[in-house]
Amino acid sequence: MGAGASLSKGNAPRKESMPGFEGRYLEVDGYTIGFESFAEAGTSRLRTRGFPTTDAIGPGHTGEVGLPGTEVLEVSPTDEYDETMAVLSKNLAAMG
Repeated sequence: MGAGASLSKGNAPRKESMPGFEGRYLEVDGYTIGFESFAEAGTSRLRTRGFPTTDAIGPGHTGEVGLPGTEVLEVSPTDEYDETMAVLSKNLAAMG
């Protein structure tokens, strides 16, 4: 990205959503930047199955989702993000 480039939810080309969640993502210089919004409180513990530890999904992650209205800015190395999303996708598919 060049000097003066703007990173925002509105500029993020990829959208992922499911009930209670919306994420918009873009890739910049080997990193995935995610703008995530949670409309519902809840837990994602089931979705973290398959990781060796909760630290595998990032230090400090507990699997708990914040209060309704929570917005998160997530910056992750794209390779690691892709590995994480592969496990999450598999878990979500198993949930039906």
